[in-house]
Amino acid sequence: MKQIEIKCKGADELSIEQLEEFQGELKDLAEEDYERLKSLITKHGFCAPIFIWQNDGTNKIMDGHQRLRTVKQMVKDGWACPKLPVDWIYADNEAAAKEILMGFVSQFGIVTSQGLYKFAFDAALSYDVLKLSYNIPNVNMEKFGQEFYDIPKPESQATFEGGEGSEWLVIVHCTNEQEQALVFEEMKGKGLQCELIT
Repeated sequence: MKQIEIKCKGADELSIEQLEEFQGELKDLAEEDYERLKSLITKHGFCAPIFIWQNDGTNKIMDGHQRLRTVKQMVKDGWACPKLPVDWIYADNEAAAKEILMGFVSQFGIVTSQGLYKFAFDAALSYDVLKLSYNIPNVNMEKFGQEFYDIPKPESQATFEGGEGSEWLVIVHCTNEQEQALVFEEMKGKGLQCELIT
């Protein structure tokens, strides 16, 4: 049986059954992000404690929901999981705890393309590793790869330069007449010459 390795130390340890989700439906874990997180846990181990607010005998997760969801799915898929490291967060009541939780899910700093490239270069992280292993919401990874790693644009995104008086034909396939009328009116509204072809 494969074993999830613990690669950090917290103030305490709890089993996954002792941990209770606290953020409700505030965030979701897409399949693609689950696979990324699973890959990181498989490669580097479980390497950051889960933050817990203990209230009325329950251990409510303040930070670590996606890691716990990933670990629970890994267990369903046949992985063994020891107790997880946890650190305690103190809050006077549930409202205060939820405010603290919002701080954990908020993004205060912004990753810049230049900063990401410098960090990745110093860490010897390839473009493929960055694109496949991490989700960096405010960085367009295709543009980043083109700018810093000389990744060519896909042919469908290539830009074509035409001389003065050049004309371009754009074909839009619509599923019904109503959709066709909406697209036609929008294009006409932008001053483009349009023809309807059925």
